[in-house]
Amino acid sequence: MKIVVSGRSVPVRLAEYCRRRGIVVDHVDAPPTEQELCRRVRDADHYLLGGDERLSRAVLESARSLGCVSFTGTGAGSFIDLDAARDTGVRVLTTPGVNGVAVAEFALGLAVGLMRRALPDLHNREQPARTSTELTGATAGILGLGATGAALAGMLVRGFSCQVLYHSRIRKERDERALGLTHVGLTELFTRSTTVFVCCSLNDETTHLVDDRLLGTGPAPRYLVCTADPRVIDPDALRRALETGALTGAALDGYYREPVPDPADDPHGLLRLHGTSLFVTSHIAASSATSWSRMENAAVDNLLAVLDEEAP
Repeated sequence: MKIVVSGRSVPVRLAEYCRRRGIVVDHVDAPPTEQELCRRVRDADHYLLGGDERLSRAVLESARSLGCVSFTGTGAGSFIDLDAARDTGVRVLTTPGVNGVAVAEFALGLAVGLMRRALPDLHNREQPARTSTELTGATAGILGLGATGAALAGMLVRGFSCQVLYHSRIRKERDERALGLTHVGLTELFTRSTTVFVCCSLNDETTHLVDDRLLGTGPAPRYLVCTADPRVIDPDALRRALETGALTGAALDGYYREPVPDPADDPHGLLRLHGTSLFVTSHIAASSATSWSRMENAAVDNLLAVLDEEAP
C-alpha cells in the first residue's frame, strides 16, 4: 500500500502508523507539476492533502487505485476537482468545524480593515481617506451559520454590539436565543446589512448565489467579506457592484483561480480593482498555527479511520 502525503512534513502519528504496517509514504514537500503529480499518484491508494497542489481531473484519472483523499481543511473544491473525484469514485474527506474560530477571526479583521479604510490606506497612501465606517453597532449579515458563521456571530454580538441577521439553509434557533440573532430571507439579508459575511459551503445550489440582484441594493456604504469559496459570488456581478459603487468594498480570502493570478491574466477583470475597492488574500484564513494543528489531526483521523475500515 502507498499513501501520498503533501505539506511541510508527514504527521508523526501517520508516519508511525505506516511504519508499523509497512505502508509506503511518498512525501510531496513542494507543489509539483501536474505531470509529476500524475506519476506519483499512479500507484497510490490514499492521499493526505496538506499542501498547495491541485488534484485536477488529469491527476485523478491517473490514480487508478486511489481510494480517498483526506483534505486538511473544508474548502476542498479549491484544491480538488470534485466532479472528477465523483466520476473516478475517489472519496473526498474534509475537516468541518475545526477551523471555525480562526476563519471567523480573520473575517472580522478583513471587515475592520475595509470599513475603517485601513486596507485602502495601506495600498494607496497618496490619497488617504479621512472618514470611515465603524463596525461597532452596525447591522451585520451572515450567509451560512455553520461553524464559522456561528463563531463569527458570537464575536460580532459580544465584541462589537452588532445587530446580526443571518440566512442559513437550516434555522439555528439555539443560536438565535443565545445571541439574539434574527433569521431572515436572502434578499432581506442584503438589503438590511451594512456588511455581509459570506460563510456558506459551495455546492450546486450556492454557486453564484450572490448575484446582481443581491449586490445591487441595500444601505450605503456596503461591504462584502467572503471567507467561503469565492464561487458562491458571481464574479461579474461583484465587478459591476464595485464599479458602480453599489458595493463600497469587498474582501475575499482566496480567488476564483489559485494561486491568485496577475491582474492582466484575470478572466473576470476583478483584480484590476485590487487595492482600491477589492482586496484578496491567499486563502489563509484558516492557517493559524493552532487551527492548522487541529485540521491536520482531524485529517489524519479521517485517513486512519479509512485504513482501519471505520467510518471517517
